[in-house]
Amino acid sequence: MKILNCLFLCLLLNTSCSKPNYSAVEFANQAQVAYSKKNDKEAFILYKKAAELGNADAMFTLGTMYHFGEGVLKDPEEAFKWYKKAAELGNAEAMSSLGAMYYFGEGVLKDPKEAKYWVKKAYDVGNKDAEKAWNELELWKY
Repeated sequence: MKILNCLFLCLLLNTSCSKPNYSAVEFANQAQVAYSKKNDKEAFILYKKAAELGNADAMFTLGTMYHFGEGVLKDPEEAFKWYKKAAELGNAEAMSSLGAMYYFGEGVLKDPKEAKYWVKKAYDVGNKDAEKAWNELELWKY
């Protein structure tokens, strides 16, 4: 009878009795712990779950993991995709990384004007590395 009550309650509340319902923040926190313990594969899985639930910081980190092949095979196109999603949600580090990918043509066609746009946007929201990238890549020329 207790099992039936649990199943009924789960159906009523539209939840699962066996799996906890984690939020994006909880997945991201677990991912940080796994990453700090050098468990890149587990961190990747958890960051992906957090990113899929809309966490912009997790999207940026997932992009970085794809970019450098940490816990997953290196994939510049996937890195670009996740950097772009995070940048569009306001993540300044992702904006800067996206600008670099546009500038160097990694995972996307080379486009110095788009690079300029994203690096300037990163600078405008306070990313400290954006000014360095702006000057080193001479983005004012585009």
